[in-house]
Amino acid sequence: MASLTLSDLWVHQASNLATFVKVHAGTISEETQISGEVRRYANGVFRAITVAGTSRTVAVSLPFLARADLKILEGWVGLPVMVRDPLGRKVFGVFFRLDTSERPLGDINTALQSGFSLSTLSLSEEV
Repeated sequence: MASLTLSDLWVHQASNLATFVKVHAGTISEETQISGEVRRYANGVFRAITVAGTSRTVAVSLPFLARADLKILEGWVGLPVMVRDPLGRKVFGVFFRLDTSERPLGDINTALQSGFSLSTLSLSEEV
């Protein structure tokens, strides 16, 4: 049996999988939560009140990003995207903010480091 080891992270626009941004050593981390609160009732009783459904937020880190790839990602702000990590997992979502910083790599070159927080969407892949 063959095995495949990947080290790249891909970001695709969900409506056009032919266009993508590929980043070496990109990482994702997930946070799952539900909406709710604790309410105080008569006689000092506290109850948890929750809303049905969970929301997931995925933080995507993109080190060593090319300037051309940054321009592509800037055009995708607010649009549905698909993120595929080195383990092959797919996450569909939308990001509304793209954080970018530059780091010097010597006298002439700089490296762009970017990231965004992806709010996941419920999408189905049907053929």
